Amino acid sequence: MERAFGQEESIMRIRTTRFGLVDVVADDIFVFPNGLVGYPSARHFVLLTDSRDSQVVWLQSLSDPQLAFAAVNPSAFVDGYRVCATGSQLAPLGQRSDAPLHVLALVSAQNGSLCLNLKAPILLDPRRAVGCQVVTSDDQPMRAAIADLPAAPLRRAA
Repeated sequence: MERAFGQEESIMRIRTTRFGLVDVVADDIFVFPNGLVGYPSARHFVLLTDSRDSQVVWLQSLSDPQLAFAAVNPSAFVDGYRVCATGSQLAPLGQRSDAPLHVLALVSAQNGSLCLNLKAPILLDPRRAVGCQVVTSDDQPMRAAIADLPAAPLRRAA
């Protein structure tokens, strides 16, 4: 988020189960008006970087210290990945069709393999600090196995 020249950053400290106490700049908090699938009341998140793997970010809830999701840019693993979403699915973003969005795929462990959820990506508008999770209208897999990510940093996520 952009700040006016000379404007001070408002910093808050949050407790997390994975990272301990973390200082968060208030302008870096994303609001999810509808929460996430399965977590409708979790509406405020921040992205935390993973010092062990630059491809991984953690979508950390501000209201629940235990609620954090490992996520990656799906385009780094799936050539030509595109999100098929309707206008009503994008409505929580207050989104114009030409505004750039950041796309994240949640990472999980399934039967010893790391998988990307390509069916329900996270969409972020960094300029407005708003996000949503959509269930795509195409035939993307919910569990696309990946072999490129190092497993160790992600094992605690699953």
